[in-house]
Amino acid sequence: MNVTQFNESWKFWEITNSFALNWAPPEDARIVDLPHDAMIELPQSPDAPAGANTGYRRGGVYSYSRTFLPADPDRTYILKIEGAYMNAFVYINGQLAAKRPFGYTVFYVPMNDYLEYGMENEIRIQVRSGAEPNSRWYPGTGLYRDVYLLESGSRYIQPDSVRIRTL
Repeated sequence: MNVTQFNESWKFWEITNSFALNWAPPEDARIVDLPHDAMIELPQSPDAPAGANTGYRRGGVYSYSRTFLPADPDRTYILKIEGAYMNAFVYINGQLAAKRPFGYTVFYVPMNDYLEYGMENEIRIQVRSGAEPNSRWYPGTGLYRDVYLLESGSRYIQPDSVRIRTL
């Protein structure tokens, strides 16, 4: 399985209106490289809901978006997300492909069912950490670890499925 780090050139923005029907990234979306902590960029406030546990910063709802061009429909494409805090929703071409409520676990997103070949495909990861308090220590928020694109033929060993143990 080919593993490619997928950390560069993500569009990033805060979602301030959860009921907005506009799916397009806003014009003021910033370009960031991962890992990225959105919370550390926020100003500190003594009335932050989680207080000292979050360094007097509030959580929020943030989106990360990136495109890629899958080359071959006979290949298998999997997205590996090492850390997204928290309540992560992964969309591929506007369709919900995966969700993960936990912020500290690696998870995999099989992509093939959502891809369109011969054109750019959008991957969007939304994290929702606004329900506070949600941690006993500073959690940060966003895509705070690496993201990888895994690519292989139709037959492959599942990622993290082989273990070697010594006696």
